[in-house]
Amino acid sequence: MESYKTEVIKLDDRIRSIIYGTLMGDSYISRHYDKRCDKNTYQFRVEHSTKQELYVKWLRDQLTELQPQELSYRNRVVYIKGRKISSSTVALIICKNSIMWQHLRNIFYDGSGIKRVTPEIMDGMTCESVALWYMDDGCYHQYRNVAAIATHSYTLGEHHIMVDGIHRITGAKPTISKKCHSGTCYYYLYFPRDETIKLLHSIGRYIPYETGMRYKVPLGWDRATRLPPNYRQCMPARIPDEDARLLIINNLKWFASNNDVTDGFPVVLYLYTKDSYSFKPILRVFGSVEAALDAAGLPTNFI
Repeated sequence: MESYKTEVIKLDDRIRSIIYGTLMGDSYISRHYDKRCDKNTYQFRVEHSTKQELYVKWLRDQLTELQPQELSYRNRVVYIKGRKISSSTVALIICKNSIMWQHLRNIFYDGSGIKRVTPEIMDGMTCESVALWYMDDGCYHQYRNVAAIATHSYTLGEHHIMVDGIHRITGAKPTISKKCHSGTCYYYLYFPRDETIKLLHSIGRYIPYETGMRYKVPLGWDRATRLPPNYRQCMPARIPDEDARLLIINNLKWFASNNDVTDGFPVVLYLYTKDSYSFKPILRVFGSVEAALDAAGLPTNFI
Protein backbone atom coordinates (compact mmCIF):
# COMPACT_ATOMS: atom_id res chain seq x y z
CA MET A 1 0.00 0.00 0.00
CA GLU A 2 1.36 3.40 -0.95
CA SER A 3 2.39 5.58 1.96
CA TYR A 4 1.33 9.23 1.86
CA LYS A 5 3.98 11.17 3.70
CA THR A 6 4.32 14.91 3.68
CA GLU A 7 7.77 16.40 3.57
CA VAL A 8 8.37 19.48 5.69
CA ILE A 9 11.16 21.96 4.98
CA LYS A 10 12.43 24.85 7.01
CA LEU A 11 11.90 28.17 5.24
CA ASP A 12 14.85 30.50 4.89
CA ASP A 13 14.27 34.15 5.68
CA ARG A 14 13.85 35.33 2.08
CA ILE A 15 11.39 32.58 1.13
CA ARG A 16 9.39 33.38 4.24
CA SER A 17 9.40 37.10 3.36
CA ILE A 18 8.06 36.35 -0.12
CA ILE A 19 5.36 33.98 1.10
CA TYR A 20 4.20 36.35 3.85
CA GLY A 21 4.02 39.25 1.40
CA THR A 22 2.07 37.46 -1.28
CA LEU A 23 -0.28 35.84 1.25
CA MET A 24 -1.14 39.36 2.38
CA GLY A 25 -1.98 39.95 -1.28
CA ASP A 26 -3.47 37.57 -3.84
CA SER A 27 -1.99 34.21 -2.86
CA TYR A 28 -3.98 31.80 -0.76
CA ILE A 29 -3.72 28.40 0.88
CA SER A 30 -6.45 25.97 -0.09
CA ARG A 31 -7.57 22.92 1.87
CA HIS A 32 -8.82 19.69 0.26
CA TYR A 33 -9.96 16.41 1.72
CA ASP A 34 -7.92 13.50 0.32
CA LYS A 35 -9.81 10.20 0.43
CA ARG A 36 -6.63 8.24 -0.22
CA CYS A 37 -5.10 9.18 3.10
CA ASP A 38 -8.33 10.17 4.88
CA LYS A 39 -7.15 13.66 5.83
CA ASN A 40 -7.03 17.24 4.66
CA THR A 41 -4.18 18.34 2.42
CA TYR A 42 -3.05 21.92 1.87
CA GLN A 43 -1.51 23.74 -1.07
CA PHE A 44 -0.33 27.22 -1.96
CA ARG A 45 -1.91 28.95 -4.96
CA VAL A 46 -1.71 32.32 -6.67
CA GLU A 47 -3.62 33.23 -9.80
CA HIS A 48 -3.38 36.36 -11.93
CA SER A 49 -4.53 37.56 -15.31
CA THR A 50 -2.20 36.49 -18.11
CA LYS A 51 -1.29 40.18 -18.35
CA GLN A 52 0.73 39.54 -15.16
CA GLU A 53 2.33 36.35 -16.53
CA LEU A 54 5.85 37.76 -16.09
CA TYR A 55 5.16 38.35 -12.40
CA VAL A 56 3.88 34.80 -11.83
CA LYS A 57 6.90 33.36 -13.68
CA TRP A 58 9.23 35.51 -11.58
CA LEU A 59 7.47 34.38 -8.40
CA ARG A 60 7.85 30.75 -9.41
CA ASP A 61 11.58 31.29 -9.98
CA GLN A 62 11.93 32.69 -6.46
CA LEU A 63 10.18 29.67 -4.92
CA THR A 64 11.94 26.84 -6.79
CA GLU A 65 13.15 25.48 -3.44
CA LEU A 66 9.52 24.57 -2.69
CA GLN A 67 9.21 22.56 -5.93
CA PRO A 68 6.31 24.39 -7.58
CA GLN A 69 4.38 22.83 -10.44
CA GLU A 70 4.55 24.15 -13.98
CA LEU A 71 2.36 27.20 -14.46
CA SER A 72 -1.29 26.42 -15.14
CA TYR A 73 -3.35 28.40 -17.68
CA ARG A 74 -7.12 28.56 -18.02
CA ASN A 75 -9.97 30.62 -19.41
CA ARG A 76 -12.57 31.79 -16.91
CA VAL A 77 -16.10 33.09 -17.31
CA VAL A 78 -17.87 34.88 -14.47
CA TYR A 79 -21.15 36.74 -14.32
CA ILE A 80 -21.30 40.05 -12.46
CA LYS A 81 -24.78 41.55 -12.19
CA GLY A 82 -25.86 39.45 -15.15
CA ARG A 83 -22.96 40.59 -17.32
CA LYS A 84 -20.67 37.91 -18.76
CA ILE A 85 -16.97 38.60 -18.22
CA SER A 86 -14.30 36.37 -19.77
CA SER A 87 -10.68 36.32 -18.70
CA SER A 88 -7.51 34.28 -19.12
CA THR A 89 -5.46 33.49 -16.04
CA VAL A 90 -2.15 31.94 -15.11
CA ALA A 91 -1.70 30.15 -11.79
CA LEU A 92 1.22 29.03 -9.65
CA ILE A 93 0.50 25.97 -7.50
CA ILE A 94 2.70 24.32 -4.87
CA CYS A 95 1.30 21.03 -3.58
CA LYS A 96 4.29 19.64 -1.69
CA ASN A 97 4.98 20.36 1.98
CA SER A 98 1.32 20.15 2.98
CA ILE A 99 2.07 20.30 6.72
CA MET A 100 3.99 23.54 6.25
CA TRP A 101 1.07 25.07 4.33
CA GLN A 102 -1.30 23.86 7.05
CA HIS A 103 0.80 25.67 9.63
CA LEU A 104 0.79 28.86 7.57
CA ARG A 105 -2.95 28.58 6.97
CA ASN A 106 -3.49 28.45 10.74
CA ILE A 107 -1.55 31.72 10.97
CA PHE A 108 -3.20 33.60 8.09
CA TYR A 109 -6.79 32.30 8.37
CA ASP A 110 -9.33 32.25 11.18
CA GLY A 111 -11.41 29.21 12.15
CA SER A 112 -13.99 29.90 9.45
CA GLY A 113 -11.37 30.03 6.68
CA ILE A 114 -11.29 33.83 6.28
CA LYS A 115 -7.97 35.64 5.87
CA ARG A 116 -6.96 37.77 8.82
CA VAL A 117 -4.21 40.15 9.91
CA THR A 118 -2.58 39.89 13.33
CA PRO A 119 0.37 41.67 14.96
CA GLU A 120 2.26 38.38 14.73
CA ILE A 121 1.83 38.31 10.94
CA MET A 122 3.05 41.88 10.61
CA ASP A 123 6.04 41.03 12.83
CA GLY A 124 7.01 38.40 10.25
CA MET A 125 6.91 40.89 7.39
CA THR A 126 9.95 42.61 5.84
CA CYS A 127 10.42 45.38 3.26
CA GLU A 128 10.46 42.68 0.59
CA SER A 129 7.18 41.29 1.98
CA VAL A 130 5.57 44.71 1.65
CA ALA A 131 6.94 44.92 -1.92
CA LEU A 132 5.26 41.59 -2.81
CA TRP A 133 2.02 42.80 -1.20
CA TYR A 134 2.24 46.05 -3.15
CA MET A 135 2.85 44.21 -6.43
CA ASP A 136 -0.26 42.11 -5.77
CA ASP A 137 -2.68 44.72 -4.44
CA GLY A 138 -1.01 48.11 -4.74
CA CYS A 139 -1.39 50.86 -7.30
CA TYR A 140 0.26 54.18 -8.11
CA HIS A 141 -1.89 57.11 -9.24
CA GLN A 142 0.16 59.04 -11.81
CA TYR A 143 -2.19 62.03 -11.76
CA ARG A 144 -1.79 62.60 -8.01
CA ASN A 145 1.50 60.80 -7.33
CA VAL A 146 0.09 58.80 -4.46
CA ALA A 147 -0.09 55.07 -3.78
CA ALA A 148 -2.76 52.81 -2.31
CA ILE A 149 -3.13 49.15 -1.34
CA ALA A 150 -6.49 47.42 -1.80
CA THR A 151 -7.36 45.86 1.55
CA HIS A 152 -11.13 45.77 1.16
CA SER A 153 -11.76 42.45 2.89
CA TYR A 154 -10.16 43.37 6.21
CA THR A 155 -11.80 44.93 9.25
CA LEU A 156 -11.10 48.41 10.60
CA GLY A 157 -9.20 46.92 13.52
CA GLU A 158 -7.02 44.92 11.14
CA HIS A 159 -6.30 48.09 9.18
CA HIS A 160 -4.87 49.71 12.31
CA ILE A 161 -2.60 46.68 12.72
CA MET A 162 -1.47 47.02 9.08
CA VAL A 163 -0.78 50.74 9.46
CA ASP A 164 1.41 50.17 12.52
CA GLY A 165 3.24 47.31 10.83
CA ILE A 166 3.93 49.14 7.57
CA HIS A 167 5.12 52.20 9.49
CA ARG A 168 7.53 50.10 11.52
CA ILE A 169 8.86 48.20 8.49
CA THR A 170 9.12 50.96 5.85
CA GLY A 171 8.89 54.26 7.72
CA ALA A 172 5.82 55.19 5.63
CA LYS A 173 2.54 55.70 7.47
CA PRO A 174 -0.59 55.20 5.36
CA THR A 175 -3.98 56.53 6.31
CA ILE A 176 -7.10 54.39 6.51
CA SER A 177 -9.57 55.52 3.87
CA LYS A 178 -13.20 54.50 3.58
CA LYS A 179 -15.17 54.13 0.38
CA CYS A 180 -18.84 53.27 -0.08
CA HIS A 181 -20.44 51.92 -3.23
CA SER A 182 -24.01 50.67 -3.70
CA GLY A 183 -24.57 50.65 0.02
CA THR A 184 -21.42 48.64 0.77
CA CYS A 185 -18.51 50.30 2.55
CA TYR A 186 -14.93 49.11 2.79
CA TYR A 187 -11.53 50.38 3.90
CA TYR A 188 -8.20 50.60 2.09
CA LEU A 189 -4.71 51.92 2.76
CA TYR A 190 -3.88 55.30 1.23
CA PHE A 191 -0.39 56.81 1.11
CA PRO A 192 -0.28 60.62 0.77
CA ARG A 193 2.41 61.92 -1.54
CA ASP A 194 5.18 62.27 1.06
CA GLU A 195 4.36 58.85 2.52
CA THR A 196 4.37 57.34 -0.98
CA ILE A 197 7.92 58.58 -1.45
CA LYS A 198 8.93 56.92 1.84
CA LEU A 199 7.20 53.69 0.82
CA LEU A 200 8.83 53.46 -2.61
CA HIS A 201 12.24 54.40 -1.23
CA SER A 202 11.88 51.37 1.06
CA ILE A 203 10.41 48.76 -1.31
CA GLY A 204 11.35 49.93 -4.82
CA ARG A 205 14.56 47.88 -5.00
CA TYR A 206 12.55 44.70 -4.39
CA ILE A 207 10.44 45.22 -7.53
CA PRO A 208 12.76 44.22 -10.42
CA TYR A 209 11.96 44.78 -14.08
CA GLU A 210 11.60 41.03 -14.56
CA THR A 211 8.33 41.12 -12.62
CA GLY A 212 6.63 43.36 -15.17
CA MET A 213 5.44 45.43 -12.20
CA ARG A 214 7.73 48.45 -12.50
CA TYR A 215 4.78 50.51 -13.72
CA LYS A 216 3.77 50.59 -10.06
CA VAL A 217 7.09 52.34 -9.35
CA PRO A 218 7.08 54.79 -12.30
CA LEU A 219 10.14 56.74 -13.35
CA GLY A 220 10.21 60.08 -11.59
CA TRP A 221 8.33 59.06 -8.44
CA ASP A 222 11.24 60.30 -6.32
CA ARG A 223 10.79 63.81 -7.77
CA ALA A 224 7.13 64.03 -6.77
CA THR A 225 7.54 66.79 -4.20
CA ARG A 226 6.06 70.25 -3.91
CA LEU A 227 7.36 72.31 -6.84
CA PRO A 228 8.57 75.91 -6.70
CA PRO A 229 6.48 78.64 -8.40
CA ASN A 230 6.63 78.87 -12.21
CA TYR A 231 8.36 75.47 -12.45
CA ARG A 232 5.93 74.26 -15.12
CA GLN A 233 4.74 76.00 -18.26
CA CYS A 234 1.66 78.18 -17.83
CA MET A 235 -1.20 77.63 -20.27
CA PRO A 236 -3.43 80.73 -20.56
CA ALA A 237 -7.08 79.77 -20.16
CA ARG A 238 -8.21 81.86 -23.16
CA ILE A 239 -5.78 80.43 -25.67
CA PRO A 240 -7.59 78.71 -28.61
CA ASP A 241 -7.68 74.93 -28.38
CA GLU A 242 -5.76 74.43 -31.63
CA ASP A 243 -2.93 76.62 -30.38
CA ALA A 244 -2.97 74.85 -27.04
CA ARG A 245 -2.80 71.47 -28.79
CA LEU A 246 0.25 72.54 -30.75
CA LEU A 247 2.02 73.89 -27.66
CA ILE A 248 1.43 70.66 -25.72
CA ILE A 249 2.43 68.40 -28.63
CA ASN A 250 5.67 70.31 -29.15
CA ASN A 251 6.35 70.21 -25.41
CA LEU A 252 5.86 66.43 -25.28
CA LYS A 253 8.14 65.98 -28.31
CA TRP A 254 10.77 68.21 -26.67
CA PHE A 255 10.70 66.01 -23.56
CA ALA A 256 10.87 62.80 -25.63
CA SER A 257 13.92 64.10 -27.51
CA ASN A 258 15.77 64.42 -24.20
CA ASN A 259 14.59 61.19 -22.54
CA ASP A 260 14.36 57.52 -23.43
CA VAL A 261 10.78 56.65 -24.42
CA THR A 262 11.60 53.35 -26.13
CA ASP A 263 9.64 51.24 -23.62
CA GLY A 264 6.92 53.79 -22.90
CA PHE A 265 6.36 57.34 -21.77
CA PRO A 266 7.62 58.23 -18.24
CA VAL A 267 4.65 60.42 -17.42
CA VAL A 268 5.59 61.11 -13.78
CA LEU A 269 9.11 62.10 -14.79
CA TYR A 270 7.61 64.42 -17.42
CA LEU A 271 5.36 66.11 -14.88
CA TYR A 272 8.32 66.83 -12.62
CA THR A 273 10.57 68.12 -15.38
CA LYS A 274 11.03 71.87 -15.52
CA ASP A 275 8.96 73.64 -18.22
CA SER A 276 6.55 70.73 -18.70
CA TYR A 277 2.76 71.14 -18.63
CA SER A 278 0.60 69.88 -15.78
CA PHE A 279 -2.22 67.39 -16.27
CA LYS A 280 -4.86 70.11 -16.07
CA PRO A 281 -4.28 71.80 -19.47
CA ILE A 282 -3.53 68.46 -21.12
CA LEU A 283 -6.83 66.98 -19.95
CA ARG A 284 -8.70 70.18 -20.87
CA VAL A 285 -7.45 70.12 -24.45
CA PHE A 286 -7.06 66.39 -25.20
CA GLY A 287 -9.28 64.65 -22.65
CA SER A 288 -6.48 62.32 -21.58
CA VAL A 289 -2.69 62.16 -21.53
CA GLU A 290 -2.82 59.08 -23.78
CA ALA A 291 -4.68 61.11 -26.43
CA ALA A 292 -2.05 63.85 -26.23
CA LEU A 293 0.77 61.33 -26.59
CA ASP A 294 -0.97 59.71 -29.55
CA ALA A 295 -1.35 63.11 -31.24
CA ALA A 296 2.37 63.68 -30.71
CA GLY A 297 3.24 60.28 -32.20
CA LEU A 298 4.68 59.02 -28.90
CA PRO A 299 4.14 55.76 -26.95
CA THR A 300 0.84 55.84 -25.05
CA ASN A 301 1.80 53.33 -22.35
CA PHE A 302 3.21 54.71 -19.11
CA ILE A 303 6.42 53.55 -17.45
